Amino acid sequence: MAEKILRYRLDLTSVELEQLRRVIDEAEAAGVMVDAVRETLEGMKIIEKTLKKSVAARKATEVRQKKTREKIQNALNILRLENKEPTAFRVSKISGVAFSTAQKYLDRLENE
Repeated sequence: MAEKILRYRLDLTSVELEQLRRVIDEAEAAGVMVDAVRETLEGMKIIEKTLKKSVAARKATEVRQKKTREKIQNALNILRLENKEPTAFRVSKISGVAFSTAQKYLDRLENE
């Protein structure tokens, strides 16, 4: 059976990165093998998050959520007109959203 290779991403502030580097330096001084860890840290990709990007991402999420909410609300209205019980399955089929998304929104929107 082939072994799975998993990749993890660790988000650190510059202060946390410096603290980690100090710990590695201390471990090396004590004779502990940490070459692989050091190589990984040195080859890290720096991800910059600007306020503009954060605001844009938040705004895009809000727009996407609003569209989803509207689709589910429309599906609920259709089911009510047809005198059918609004289940997550029916809502997902009519609205075109994923079943899990319909489940998530269903209780909230039914009570509005």
